[in-house]
Amino acid sequence: MNPNIWRYLVSCNDFYEILLFLYLQESWHELANAFSNERILFSLNSAHQRSLAQTLVLSASGMRTSEASNQYVRGLMGHMVSYLVEMSGKNDLKQVVQQPDVILLVCCLLERLRGAASASEPRTQKAIYEMGFSVMNAVLIFLELYKHEVHLAKNLVFSSVGCCNVVLYSDFVKP
Repeated sequence: MNPNIWRYLVSCNDFYEILLFLYLQESWHELANAFSNERILFSLNSAHQRSLAQTLVLSASGMRTSEASNQYVRGLMGHMVSYLVEMSGKNDLKQVVQQPDVILLVCCLLERLRGAASASEPRTQKAIYEMGFSVMNAVLIFLELYKHEVHLAKNLVFSSVGCCNVVLYSDFVKP
């Protein structure tokens, strides 16, 4: 890392100032783009999927406005949410969900949702609420289909609990 950048980060007194600085870096945008659009990151284990989603969503807190933060989260997580919802409505879903690559994909997307939900802060609460609300039906459908797969069922329950916490909390605290 460039020594000047390191000195700047060490001298920052405000956590949000650091987040803003990181967000403005080209490499941060490349990471966020790869996270939301590239399948190569699906090779990361579940803890890394969750942690990366949490970190990227938390970085939205450094943006200047709540609307910019929410737009960033929507852009980051929107493709995944849409894909889960779309997949849950397929006619041949019972056959499709048994394929190993689909199981991996569902697990990765659920871990990312857990990470994003755990990163909920007032500035990003609206986008995470919308994400949790729109994916809840799909999560319930997958829970029914994977009820005999212990690992997948556990991930589905944790994801739905994380999204429910955001939805319930959002009813009491308005951004």
